[in-house]
Amino acid sequence: MRARLHSRTRSPFIPVVLRRRHSRRGFSLVFFGVFGLIALTAFVTLGVDIGRLRLAKTQLQNAADAAALACGSSLQYLPTDGVTKVQDVAMDTAAENTSIDQAGGTGARADNDVQLVREEDVQFGIWRTSCTSLSARAPVPPA
Repeated sequence: MRARLHSRTRSPFIPVVLRRRHSRRGFSLVFFGVFGLIALTAFVTLGVDIGRLRLAKTQLQNAADAAALACGSSLQYLPTDGVTKVQDVAMDTAAENTSIDQAGGTGARADNDVQLVREEDVQFGIWRTSCTSLSARAPVPPA
């Protein structure tokens, strides 16, 4: 009679504890499956966000490099037209490049022109490699 009590048949004599244990079989698989999908979605989202950040950084660096090269090649205008003409060339070149951005808070991709601020982003001076800084003063000509 005892062997029959612990068998897998549904009987009113099987204790409630044994019946409840059989009804929870496979719960850990569902539990880990749901939380695994949530974790996988979180990591994919993080990967997409990091990719967008790296793309924006690369695009902005390319725009800055292009503006610096254009500014350097237009230094010939410096004696006659002054600093403003050279800054205009740098700002126009930067505006020809685009950078990834969000469109109106919707999260959609919008490629906007790179905008430079004349007084902050385009500076003239002498780069000193010994102290890795930009000196805005003109060099003193040798005597």
